[in-house]
Amino acid sequence: ASLRRLRGEPYRAIQESDVLVVTSGTATLETALHEKPYVLVYRTAHLTYWLGRLLIRIPFLGIVNVLSGKPVSPELIQENCSARRLAQELELLMLSEEKRKAQIKEFKNVRALLTRGNSSEQAARAVLQALSAPCGMVSSKNT
Repeated sequence: ASLRRLRGEPYRAIQESDVLVVTSGTATLETALHEKPYVLVYRTAHLTYWLGRLLIRIPFLGIVNVLSGKPVSPELIQENCSARRLAQELELLMLSEEKRKAQIKEFKNVRALLTRGNSSEQAARAVLQALSAPCGMVSSKNT
């Protein structure tokens, strides 16, 4: 295995990678739609994070995890986002074909959810459901 950094070529980076480190945002969904396993990382100022958690009460940060209603991809957020934890999660993904296949299976489920009918409407319903549900009680099964 080798490690390379590609700047300005996100789709090439996704295609050429076995596993990825992805920051929170639409990049997680793009990576999932390419069916590439990843670890989500996110770290911001403590005050910004604290205020965000007060205003937005969902159990996951990653779009795929929110849409799935479960932790499909590991999320390393704030204090949990350390070099040691990242190395551990990447090693698990790289060494476990079972974990990679499980992520890819869930990515296919998210693709099916988004391509069923009006994808914008489906995504909006899933996000609204996540925002209205108590933390930990999200399910995309009703969308």
